[in-house]
Amino acid sequence: MKVIGIVGGIGSGKSLICEYIKNNYNACFINADGIGHQVLEKNTDVYNQVFERYGKQILNADGSINRKALGDIVFSASEDLKWLNSVSHPYIKSKIIKKIEEYKEKKSCDLIILEAAILIEAGWGQLADYIILVKCKEDIRVERLINSRSITEQKAKTIISKQSTDIQLERFSDEIIDNSLDKNNSYKQIDIIIKKILEDHNE
Repeated sequence: MKVIGIVGGIGSGKSLICEYIKNNYNACFINADGIGHQVLEKNTDVYNQVFERYGKQILNADGSINRKALGDIVFSASEDLKWLNSVSHPYIKSKIIKKIEEYKEKKSCDLIILEAAILIEAGWGQLADYIILVKCKEDIRVERLINSRSITEQKAKTIISKQSTDIQLERFSDEIIDNSLDKNNSYKQIDIIIKKILEDHNE
């Protein structure tokens, strides 16, 4: 059972690709961002360290972490982002490994899809047998972020600038999907790639 890592910058369309795979192939899914939410839940080690560093300014009324407030801090200062990653990434990685082991033990799917925007940057590339980069023109990514997150164009560009570029990620990727065109075009690309991986695995 092969693990396929899906990487790409924010707004590139990773979720679109994963949703298509989910609807058309027998695949199990791991979402690193979702796990990232879990490690920030109240009373976890990461929560306690984040609260100790930033205090009540990053909390909601119920005491949970306001991810937007935290994001505003870490995406505006590289040292804060580096610190948060150093605290949260080990916990996220351990949970990803556990999920991969569970899926492989159950043997209920043909593929394991690991959606992780930071797969390369976090040093988790060895967790995947194949890495697929979903890339997209920056102006389209900016427009998507403005519409989906109700943020300014400058804010969207700032977030993108903090992430690895497509060119940097291409060096570590086995396959590339250009998601700058229409959905059907992207679907055709993923079909070719997934079928190739399944065929290679069965040989």
